[in-house]
Amino acid sequence: MLCSGCCYCLRAGGFRTLSPSEIFRRHIFRPEGMPAMSFALVFIGWLGFLALYPFAEPVALLFGYSLTWYYYPNANGCGLVLLDRSGWAPSRTIRLDWHRFRISFEKLPSGERVMEVFNLPHVNIPNRSLKTWPWRQHPWLLRIFFWRSLRDCLMRGWRDFTGCCRGHLQRLRRHAAATPMAATAAEVRFVQCLSDQEEFPDLPLLGLEGEQVVYVDDALGEASLAARVAQAAARLRSGGVLRVALDAEWGSGPAPLALLQLALDHGPQEPASVFLVDMLARPSARTLQLCRQLLLRELAGPEAAARHEVLAFSPKSDFARLIAAGVLPAGLQSHGWIDLQQHDWGLGTQPGLRTIVRHCLHSILDKQMQTSDWQRRPLAPAQINYAALDSSCLLRLRNYLGQNPSVVDAPCETS
Repeated sequence: MLCSGCCYCLRAGGFRTLSPSEIFRRHIFRPEGMPAMSFALVFIGWLGFLALYPFAEPVALLFGYSLTWYYYPNANGCGLVLLDRSGWAPSRTIRLDWHRFRISFEKLPSGERVMEVFNLPHVNIPNRSLKTWPWRQHPWLLRIFFWRSLRDCLMRGWRDFTGCCRGHLQRLRRHAAATPMAATAAEVRFVQCLSDQEEFPDLPLLGLEGEQVVYVDDALGEASLAARVAQAAARLRSGGVLRVALDAEWGSGPAPLALLQLALDHGPQEPASVFLVDMLARPSARTLQLCRQLLLRELAGPEAAARHEVLAFSPKSDFARLIAAGVLPAGLQSHGWIDLQQHDWGLGTQPGLRTIVRHCLHSILDKQMQTSDWQRRPLAPAQINYAALDSSCLLRLRNYLGQNPSVVDAPCETS
């Protein structure tokens, strides 16, 4: 190996007008700005080149070439260059390089454009008009991106899992009940392998936009609900439109329903109202009647039912639990609600609500509170915020449909 290295340095120095010692120094010392891992790989490659040099150089000489090994500090790579024996003739030079490329993925299944950096082979043979290989959009390159994403996903999942365990241990060491929000966040954190916030760092979190959130668990909350329902009924009788978005939360206990969320759209001039009906507080018959009128479109008679829309998202389970909780009459077979999941959003069959919100509203819907303890009282502020957003975002999606009729099909009712 030592003799091979000396022969190579003498031979390469003659071509590159550098002393053999300078050639040797450039190969054994890491260039400034080149990462240690990249230098280790190209240095190992150089050692392999020296092992084959005594056999490969005579073969190259038969074809009028001489072998040289180059480092590319700015591109974190290296190259095997076949130089013309008579000197540096660019038209006859053959380069077999391995260095950094910036690859743009524009046809990923999700539809977004991703810029990734890879170290890839590169061929340059001017005599054959071959300058590079068309790496862009190669299926195997997309597979590399997939496995890299899977690796990052597992690493993030492991970090989230260990962080959750540390939170549990700290809470147990305190030997005291934490505040509802802190206890809930420690006990029910939902670990996502590939969170939207990390995958789409430029998108903001979806938040409330002035909606009036009313918690209905007493007479005051019921009075506020009754006043808004009366205003909605008057608007329907005068020829207006009413849109109601519903969602429901439940736990693992015997109660079929823990919380009912109803969001009422009051038109473009006034922010929506979101009513969180506490089903564990045994709502009065009057509260249940108001909820039933909103859900069954019975506020202003049959003639106004066509202008009364009830929005839901995959409401099959919600519908069954509303009947079991007594909000809807027993034996009800259909509801006539608009299931927003069934629209052709261009996102595949039955996309999730978080995916639709990201695609249409360009925001991230945080779903970490979805699996929290909805039967624990009082509810944490994060739970209340999540419950209000889960219903009010349906109104925003319905408004998006009205403002972008060419994007998706018109709504259709489902039973």
